[in-house]
Amino acid sequence: MNVLSVSTPDTGAPAPRSYVFDFAQLLKRARADAELSGRALAGRIKYSPTRVVRAEGGKELPNWMFTREYLGGCGIGRDVVLAWHGLWQIARGAERELRADQKPAEIRGWFWTMAEDDWAEGVVAINRPDPMLARLAHVTTAHDLGAEIRALADRQGAGSLRKVEAQTEIPKTTLHRWYTGRATPDAAQLSRLLTAFGAPQTIQRAFTLTLTRMSGGVCRGADIESESICTLGEFHRGPHRAKDGSEWLDDGDPDDYHPRDRPRLRQ
Repeated sequence: MNVLSVSTPDTGAPAPRSYVFDFAQLLKRARADAELSGRALAGRIKYSPTRVVRAEGGKELPNWMFTREYLGGCGIGRDVVLAWHGLWQIARGAERELRADQKPAEIRGWFWTMAEDDWAEGVVAINRPDPMLARLAHVTTAHDLGAEIRALADRQGAGSLRKVEAQTEIPKTTLHRWYTGRATPDAAQLSRLLTAFGAPQTIQRAFTLTLTRMSGGVCRGADIESESICTLGEFHRGPHRAKDGSEWLDDGDPDDYHPRDRPRLRQ
């Protein structure tokens, strides 16, 4: 049952309806975006495949505990899960209204107006572009990459370094170096870490592309005054930085300029 035939023409309020089917469709799309089969998702969240099928069937609203596990299994971060919880509450509230004794439209019409507005806003919230994707597109240093790894660990509720070590068999000291940008994981290590976090495929691909971009080469821009060479990534933002930590702004010279190409003045 999606829409009741009851309408409220006197008040202009939307017709009472169930949101359960719509919620189920959103769940299915979240699983599809995560590139998971129903059976694979069930294995991740330790529920039976039948339970997943029932939740996606749209005939009954799953409880919030299951829904939260479902979303976590799809790699949806805790910040977005809050928006999902708002949608779940709307769907639950609507079911209660539909089961209650019919009330005069002039009294209850406000509920359906509010439900429709809040539902539309919630759907926009869960579909909003992930800001982490935009940030990863501009990551050029190990420090920036480490910051995004830490942000993802927090968003996915990965827990302490000790817990991540137990999941991945990666030493805490190594994890700490990655988190702080003192070292960078290779592609295989990064994949193992992101999988342990339960990151969605879109985020995993973005991290992989970022690592590939960072591994492409170094800037090697030159400072005319000190003849220092930039050691940052080829596509870095901001000032150049030498191995000794000194920094300088772009001096406007051609990218292929190198101080060894310029004759040195005799002392």
